[in-house]
Parts: sequence; C-alpha cells; structure tokens
Amino acid sequence: MKRTAVKESEVMLSEAELKSEKIVEAAQRQAGKISEEIREMRLLRSRLRGALRGVIESHLSMLDGLAEESDDPERSDPGF
Repeated sequence: MKRTAVKESEVMLSEAELKSEKIVEAAQRQAGKISEEIREMRLLRSRLRGALRGVIESHLSMLDGLAEESDDPERSDPGF
C-alpha cells in the first residue's frame, strides 16, 4: 500500500511538472508575441510621427506663403 501511494504521488508530481512546463512555454510564447507587437507599434508610431511632421511642415510653408502675399503691397491689387 505504501509503495502504491508513493508511486501515485510520483505520477502526480510528474504530471504537475509537465503541466507547469506547458504553462511556462505558453507564457514565453505570449511574451514573445507581445514583444513583437510592441516593436511593430513603435515602428508605426515612428512612421506616423514622420508623416504628421511632413503635413505640419507643409501647412506651415503654405501659411508662410500666405503671410508673404499679404505683406507684399504689389500683390494686394484691389482691382483684380
């Protein structure tokens, strides 16, 4: 009876170790996936920042052009 109890406890321990290894492996896969998603999001953020900077600079350039036109007395021809 004692041998049977010892054998059963060894089997239970082996099953628990196997289950814990599977849990750890799944957690490592998930952590890797999350790390990859973070890397992709950082890259996307960088691209979006560059695109937004380009739009803002373009609009600033247009505003500067409009300001120069309104400051130039030769261009303000009221008889157009």
